[in-house]
Amino acid sequence: MAVIPNAFISADEIASRVGRLQAHYAGNPIIREISYRIGRDWSEDPAVFLDVTVPPGTTAEELLPVANQLREDVLTLMRTDELGLHTYVSFPS
Repeated sequence: MAVIPNAFISADEIASRVGRLQAHYAGNPIIREISYRIGRDWSEDPAVFLDVTVPPGTTAEELLPVANQLREDVLTLMRTDELGLHTYVSFPS
């Protein structure tokens, strides 16, 4: 499916949407920080890349339910799809 970016996307709008997600996870013991950058993905489509920092030693069993909820919340709180942006989430070590 082709992604057609909204011509009126602003960095402030993206920051606001990421801010919703950050506020939602403030105080969550598994998610310490959510940072982001705007760029292009492998197919040159516009994208938002989220880096989610978790505590060292977090197990897959602890992370899986939070990651699944985060995926849902990206769709419902950020709604970057309506801006024509792909969203990628990574858990850098």
